[in-house]
Amino acid sequence: MKDSNGIPGPDSSQETEAALKLNGSARKKILLVEDQKVTSKVEAYALEKMEYEVTIVISGEKAVEAIKTDPSIDLVLMDIELGEGIDGTEAARQILAVRNLPLIFLTAHSGQEMVEKVRGITRYGYVIKNSGDFVLRSSIEMTFELFDAHANLERKKEELRILSSHLQKVREEERTLIAREIHDELGQTLTSLKMDLTWLRGKLPEEQKYLHSRTYLMLKDLSSAIDTVHRIFTGLRPFILDDFGITAAIIGHTGNWQALTGISCALSLSSEEIPLPCEVATALFRICQEALTNVARHSGATEVKVSLVEKESSIVLTIEDNGRGITEQQSKGPAALGIMGMKEHAYALGGEVNIHGAQGKGTTLEATFPLEKRK
Repeated sequence: MKDSNGIPGPDSSQETEAALKLNGSARKKILLVEDQKVTSKVEAYALEKMEYEVTIVISGEKAVEAIKTDPSIDLVLMDIELGEGIDGTEAARQILAVRNLPLIFLTAHSGQEMVEKVRGITRYGYVIKNSGDFVLRSSIEMTFELFDAHANLERKKEELRILSSHLQKVREEERTLIAREIHDELGQTLTSLKMDLTWLRGKLPEEQKYLHSRTYLMLKDLSSAIDTVHRIFTGLRPFILDDFGITAAIIGHTGNWQALTGISCALSLSSEEIPLPCEVATALFRICQEALTNVARHSGATEVKVSLVEKESSIVLTIEDNGRGITEQQSKGPAALGIMGMKEHAYALGGEVNIHGAQGKGTTLEATFPLEKRK
């Protein structure tokens, strides 16, 4: 049936569906959860006039089952007060645990109490029953737009995380290359010069006191330069991490850090080396590096405790200081790029980094990475 303008009427669903398919689009499908038969028919009729496909169920349990078995459902309209079984809010929680899709509550009541009831379940709120087709249509259309915008934002965030992970990998490869160049070229050249200068000093006549003194100072400068090269080389890529594992790398780094900063560092490490994928070991080491750098720069701490232990199916790195304590604003603010980097480093490998502090009582960082099951 069509009106005078040739537009399909509400009772011509087959013609509407054919026209939509001809135009290359398909109708969106709405799951209507309503236990009142008359109300459900009225609401379904209104939705079909809006050219939506409608499936009706009368209970929360059946709604959850429908979501599990019908992947074509695009949106859920959920009555909050259902007659039997679980109510609408619990059904919504179970549905959203199964699938991420837009969900709008339907209710006969409004006000702050209703807002609090649906808060935290769905970001799309609720619609008052019998508020008119215009309100219902607007709410559904806005919900679809918001859902698409949020999905697009999540895709962009995931793309940024992939890019961040790629950049981390490239940076590690560049660090490794530079470290090898420094070690193989600069380090060996300085060592060779030191050996030659030592040989030359041994050939000097004993009466040449001035030359002995000058060559002695030159040897001291060369030794200092070699130590500096070694420190830069180790900072760029601790090859002890590749050769002996994460425990040995942390022991080496914390020892150097303690000597450099004068801050006491107590270690609590697993007695046995924990076999880890290379990228996880590297991430743990970089997080340890960054965290200790932050302690030295910002905390005012005099003591630090570093532990690395295996807990159930995870490996956990904990760094605790007795400094002034980081605030929530500092840990989440735009200036906290190092913290953001640590969190992204962990996220890319399925791990997480949590940081909390108490004023005057220090800061605790905990990095957790899942471990593959070992036979």
